[in-house]
This record gives sequence, structure tokens and C-alpha cells, in this order.
Amino acid sequence: MKTIGDRIQQIQAETGLNDTTLAEATKRYGKVSQQAINKIRNGKTNDPGVKTLQSISKAAGYSLIWLITGKGNKKSDRDWELGDSDQLAPAQERALLAGIRHILVKRGMDPRSADFQRAALAAFDDAKADLLAAERAAR
Repeated sequence: MKTIGDRIQQIQAETGLNDTTLAEATKRYGKVSQQAINKIRNGKTNDPGVKTLQSISKAAGYSLIWLITGKGNKKSDRDWELGDSDQLAPAQERALLAGIRHILVKRGMDPRSADFQRAALAAFDDAKADLLAAERAAR
């Protein structure tokens, strides 16, 4: 599975959810429209956004990290549990940053630019904070 769209297709094949039923399932996590899911699945959007992908992954019961990167345990975020720590493991940070870089490059940003670096760091900080907050809430 090379792209996020490919992984959404896999989720749909494995769960029996189509764009409409998956969109309906996202309501409790942050509504994602059927049209948005269709665009992501078909590669017609360059930046679906972490919150959109988080809603899709939670609604379907799949790992956000797997959905973004194609790596790790696809059926849960257990490989991302933090235990008593409020820090991500280095491998977790690398995978998260790789997913963010992938999204920014798909947006057309030059990885050598200062804007890219600023955007990557800001997105990383936001995503890391979201992951840590979700883990604390789950405890």
C-alpha cells in the first residue's frame, strides 16, 4: 500500500464500509464527508489533514500511524501507547515525522526550504500534542 488512498481502500475492503458508511461512522470523532473520503481514496487531495485521518482511523478501528505511513500495526495504535510516559519513543517520532514530510511534499513544498522545515515542525508539534492528549484521556 503506497498511499493513504490505497490504505483507505484496504480498510473499506476489510470492513465492508463504503465512502458513505465510513463518513457516517466518523461523526463521533469529527465528521468527514463522503466527498472528502472519496477524494482522499482516489488521490485527488494532496493534504487530507491529520484530524481528518484521525477521524477516519478511529471510526474504522485502524491505526492512525499505519494510515499515514503504512507502517506499524494497522488494527490499533497499541504500538503507540505511551504507558506512564508523556513522550513518544524515537521510532514513533521518526514515523510521525515521515508521515508529515510525505504530506508536505505532496502539497508541493520543497523539503530544502525554511518554510518546509517550519511547517514540518509545527505539524509535528501539533500531532505529537494530539497523540499525547489522546493517550492521557484514554488512561
